[in-house]
Amino acid sequence: MATRPRHPGSRFVPLLSLIAAIALGVRLLYIFVVARAPVGVGGDAGFYHSAANLIADGHFYYRVIFGHAYVTAEHPPLFSLLLSVCSLLGGVSLGAHRIVGCVVGTLSIVGLGVLGREAFGNRAGLLAAGLGAFYPPFITADGLVMSEPLFVLAVVVALLLATRMRGGATLTRCVALGAAIGLCALARSEGLLLVPFLGLPAVWGARPGRGYRAIGLGLAICAVLAPWLIRNAVTFDRLMLAGDASTVIAGANCAQTYYGRDIGWWSLTCLERNRTPAQLREGDASTRAGFDYAFDHPTRLPLVGVIRLLRTFDLYQPLRQGNRELRRRWVDIAGLAMYFPVLVLAGVALLRMRSGRWLWLAPIWMVVVISVFGWGIGRFRVAADASLIVLAAVSLAGAARRRAVPA
Repeated sequence: MATRPRHPGSRFVPLLSLIAAIALGVRLLYIFVVARAPVGVGGDAGFYHSAANLIADGHFYYRVIFGHAYVTAEHPPLFSLLLSVCSLLGGVSLGAHRIVGCVVGTLSIVGLGVLGREAFGNRAGLLAAGLGAFYPPFITADGLVMSEPLFVLAVVVALLLATRMRGGATLTRCVALGAAIGLCALARSEGLLLVPFLGLPAVWGARPGRGYRAIGLGLAICAVLAPWLIRNAVTFDRLMLAGDASTVIAGANCAQTYYGRDIGWWSLTCLERNRTPAQLREGDASTRAGFDYAFDHPTRLPLVGVIRLLRTFDLYQPLRQGNRELRRRWVDIAGLAMYFPVLVLAGVALLRMRSGRWLWLAPIWMVVVISVFGWGIGRFRVAADASLIVLAAVSLAGAARRRAVPA
């Protein structure tokens, strides 16, 4: 599918603004009426919420355990840093941080519209924004006080930059793409997988100067990640992006997650067996037992990997969407009712696409890898959903265009 020209005189901007306003209203309705927050919150949401308030108080990246604050690197810092701005302005409550997530999610909707327009024209852009505005998995993720909405926004920006590089992969554009991928990794660790799936294919497109472009991409990624990596090296005496990769491995490879109903899932019990009190404070865990269990069950591992992937793409136990998260079952059901048609429409668009499939598949491959080697949960799929929604919009736009052409 070739890039469609943009029309400056169109009503794209006001219509996209209207969709964004509706999207924000839907998300605020969700957090204040449909899924109101409980008195307390734990898990990852509790981590981001408390870390943001501690940063605002001048304690950079600590976590609270039984009333005591400990320096940590459990998750990459970008989302907590964003929430800390809200905390500095007085918004220290969980509700205030949920509003921030809704605003970020709304910016992602705008990004989807711009991305769809840049790649396929105005109609596809507006349809992508419209689908994203009412897409229940996005709405739920935006209200969880987790890093997913910021990750989706960063991935959309990276896709937009990669799309523009198809018109000319200049060094400046490569540096910008590298910076965007670095921000993806600071939102969620698996963002680094966009280097082989998105960054390198984008800079390698045109033969002249590809080496310089690749160096520019790599230096930009390193520049964005360097402050955080240096902080962790000084604090913990080792180079690490975040401890959450270790906790995933420790909790996803044991008897509970290789057999029975929880196959392909994740176990807090297994994690607790594989971390010391010091690792608990740091947000880290030992991966040795997890790797040993995986290597001791080589015939079981392929099945577990497949189930993990099926879980992430809602093809196995589709209503098991969260892990002790603030969700509503009927919203998850509505999400499945919308997700499967989106998946089919996206597949049709990919089959009809003559070139550029690698760009739209990049977030999908990233999700596939993190699912197969980590664990399967629909929440991990939101970055891939960004691609799926744009592709579904392309199919809908094509169908509308064919109907508009007289026989």
